[in-house]
Amino acid sequence: MLNKKFYPYIAQGANAKQMFNIMQACIRAGVPFGLVGNPGVGKTATIEAMAKTLGRDLINLSLSTMLPEDIAGLPFPTKINIGSDKNEQMVDAACYAMPVWQQRLLHNSNAILFLDEFSTAIPTTQHAFLQLVQNRRLPGSDLPFSKNVAIIIAMNPADQAGGSSLDLPIANRFAWFTFNPDFNDWATGFKQRWQSEELMSVPSFCTDEKILMARNKKIRSTIIDYLDSEKGAHQVTIVPSGMENPISSVVRRDDPAEMEVFRLAFPSARSWDNLAEIMTYIDEKDFGTIQVVINGTIGSNQGIAFYKYYVDNLKRLNIDAILKDPESVDWKHISIDESAGIFRALIEEAANGRLDQVLEVFISIKIAGAENLLSGNRLQDIYKAEYLNKLPLATRKKVKQRYLEYFGDFLTKIANNN
Repeated sequence: MLNKKFYPYIAQGANAKQMFNIMQACIRAGVPFGLVGNPGVGKTATIEAMAKTLGRDLINLSLSTMLPEDIAGLPFPTKINIGSDKNEQMVDAACYAMPVWQQRLLHNSNAILFLDEFSTAIPTTQHAFLQLVQNRRLPGSDLPFSKNVAIIIAMNPADQAGGSSLDLPIANRFAWFTFNPDFNDWATGFKQRWQSEELMSVPSFCTDEKILMARNKKIRSTIIDYLDSEKGAHQVTIVPSGMENPISSVVRRDDPAEMEVFRLAFPSARSWDNLAEIMTYIDEKDFGTIQVVINGTIGSNQGIAFYKYYVDNLKRLNIDAILKDPESVDWKHISIDESAGIFRALIEEAANGRLDQVLEVFISIKIAGAENLLSGNRLQDIYKAEYLNKLPLATRKKVKQRYLEYFGDFLTKIANNN
């Protein structure tokens, strides 16, 4: 019994597993993320257990005790040549001895750089690591390190343990999540003296690049459609004023960690991009996890509207079913904004040689009395020569006849305008 091997304990409840899935999705997506939790809840221990499970080298830095020389290294004298060939001269200069953590980071592409106690670091230390996160280059030497290195920060809420609020440029480079294990997970770990006989389980992720690229493209199209809708209103970036309050019960105002994440996450060009990358590695129907990721990237106030748009769009976006039975959709109760994803997908199907089926959907929409969905651009977008030419000759003639029968007035209007 004494020789039995134990591993760091990791919570196995539903919330803990969800958080572990999110962390791994962020790592695979190459998105730096931050964990905010009250002191002593196991943030550091969880990262250590995760690194061990994934077989990654953990570079653990406690930023609250780091001095400038711990970041860039200690200076030492050297000589350098300056000037042109004719006027070259040797002068005294200072170089910096690379700290051990930088050497490990530089030579291990499979590392996790864990920046603990970030909110209690002095401002110069925070900004030094901001440049590291932004450029993936080491302070002092300016040498690049691998894009495969995962970057994670952990901190208590800013008003605890002598911390301070992060500047918005720093905050916006991370996805943010609360870390708050439930009582049952804590009780189990307590009983086991924070040890486990097994490594934490690793969720399975898709590794097929074609599938991942298709997922990413679909997610980005959904984001564009949302931002182009009345609800999104082209508001890519909304910089917080600091006076905002949560408008959703998703955020508990009496929880300091949740309120800290609420303050740190906001929509920007960067955070929309981070959201698309992270969601690529999450099951599109795992709505609970997706809502947490949305709130942790673009913020919960803006995230509420996008989350609803995403779910509604996904439920309607079974294109094969729509093509097979267009009348199964209640077109009269779908708005132009809500239909954007459907029509984007229909145009893609027309381009892929299914124009005849797509046209029948358009005809079904007109018959249903939902012509408001068939804006001029949408009618024009599907009726293109390159789409027609992908059809057999007989089918091509039938499509032309059907289009003329139902949308001939539109063609006449186009001809008159030209």
